Amino acid sequence: MSTVIKNLLRLKKADIKSAAKVFSRAFFEDPLAIFLFPEEKTRQQSLMDYFEFRIRYGILYGEVYSTKNLEGVAVWIAPKNVKMTQWKMLRAGGMKLYSKLGKEIINRMGLIEQYTSELHHKSAPIEHWHLTPIGVDTNQRGKGFASQLIRPMLQRCDEENVACFLETQSETNVEIYKRYGFRVVEKGFIPVVKIDHWTMLRKPKKKIDREKR
Repeated sequence: MSTVIKNLLRLKKADIKSAAKVFSRAFFEDPLAIFLFPEEKTRQQSLMDYFEFRIRYGILYGEVYSTKNLEGVAVWIAPKNVKMTQWKMLRAGGMKLYSKLGKEIINRMGLIEQYTSELHHKSAPIEHWHLTPIGVDTNQRGKGFASQLIRPMLQRCDEENVACFLETQSETNVEIYKRYGFRVVEKGFIPVVKIDHWTMLRKPKKKIDREKR
């Protein structure tokens, strides 16, 4: 598949720390982040460690893009790699993450991952890219950077006839993603954290539908 995305920067390993800083600020008040890292004093660093792993995983098994001045970042996992395995996690630095966050937090992550993975498999049985995660820096929100990150990749998905899947714990985000053509497949409830969880799928638009827009 083509890897050229107009007006976006494809990130490399050297960009991981800078991109992780964006995510650590963007998700600082996220309910899942607060559950996993309840101590405000250490949450920022823990999120840095966590997102360094997530971004590295995305670089290895998909594509990671940012806006030109790193206002926002999006991680896209390629269709052939949407299933996360132990080997892939180890290769992306899973042992390092374990040593930094500790057994208790990793176990809690595992319980959440088990639940969300089951819903993912159920909700998206077709070939798809997995958008996970996407974030815009706190002082750059409301300026259209999320749209800049999403629209080019969705256009590519349409051209290559591939679906796109994502998850969110925010009802506000559900309405935003609907504007991009995603539809809710299932609304669940993460039992470990007691937080609502939506799975959303966007099927590729046919050429004739694209021409009507």
